[in-house]
Formats: sequence, C-alpha cells, structure tokens
Amino acid sequence: MDTITTAVQPIHYPERNGKPMAETDVHIDVLIYLREALKDYFRDEPQVYVAGNMLLYYEEGNPAACVEPDIFVVQGVSKGERRTYKLWEEGQTAYRHLRDHLTRVTSGRSGHQAGTLRHAGGAGVLSV
Repeated sequence: MDTITTAVQPIHYPERNGKPMAETDVHIDVLIYLREALKDYFRDEPQVYVAGNMLLYYEEGNPAACVEPDIFVVQGVSKGERRTYKLWEEGQTAYRHLRDHLTRVTSGRSGHQAGTLRHAGGAGVLSV
C-alpha cells in the first residue's frame, strides 16, 4: 500500500496590514507619551511587555484573526523586540483591567473593532 504524505505549509502572519496610519498630531503625541509612560512605569518589572501599533494575532492558524491596538501591556512576558504578537506563542494575555477599560475606550468606535477585541478572549487591549 502506497502512502501519500503532504507537506504542511507554514502559515504567514503579516507584520503589516498595508494600510497607512491615519492619526492626527495629537493622537500620535498621546500614543508616544502613553507608551513611554507605561514603559517607564514598568521599567523595573522584567516580565511586563509594553507595545503598540503592532499586529496582535489571537487565533492560531487564522491570520485574519488579528487586531491593531494602539497600546497594549502584557504581564508575564519578557521585554524585547517583536515584529508581531501571537497570543498562543507568548502564553500570556494582556492585563485584565485594561480589557475592562476597552469597552469604555472603544464605545465611540466601530462595533466591529470593539467586538473583535472582546472576542479575542483575554487579549486585553487598551486602544487610545
């Protein structure tokens, strides 16, 4: 009996979504300030990661299952450079109290993004 084997194709998770950032000067200033303030606040915590404007993937095997948070903070993950953030590889989700804050922050945004972020199941994201 002949056996047919197929090679598993690796799944590509893009580092960019191809869309330009549509930010005002005030928005960018606030994002930079908030990211730096959070990094400074957690500077002595080796297991707290602060990032922003990065694709955050929340479902393994589905590159379309991602969000683009302006800022996010993750406890239990070492600091360091990342090109994307994949929940299943890191094994940690972002701070719960930031997730609780998400509903208030995104209330004026499209229901799609707010719903997607809630669907991310613990990927607590603070979007400014």
